[in-house]
Amino acid sequence: MDPQIDKNVENIFKSGEGMGKSGSFFFFSHDTRFLIKTMTKDDFDAWMKMFEEYYLHITQYPDSLIARVYGVYSIHVENMSVVYYMMMGNTK
Repeated sequence: MDPQIDKNVENIFKSGEGMGKSGSFFFFSHDTRFLIKTMTKDDFDAWMKMFEEYYLHITQYPDSLIARVYGVYSIHVENMSVVYYMMMGNTK
């Protein structure tokens, strides 16, 4: 298997160690450039309400220190709860 894929899989299994105060799981891509964080339904709904303002801010202030969000997704699997997650740039 590809070493980068191995590292990503390892990060997925270690995601519980990175559980945030909110109870969300998060982990980094193999090169630590990206952070993937799970979201609650309430978090997802709040993000959807403020997305336009976020986008306007980021485009108006390209040097803003606010983390860049590259995508917000939901995964729907039959007979399972919906999982919401966000992919963003690492601000390290």
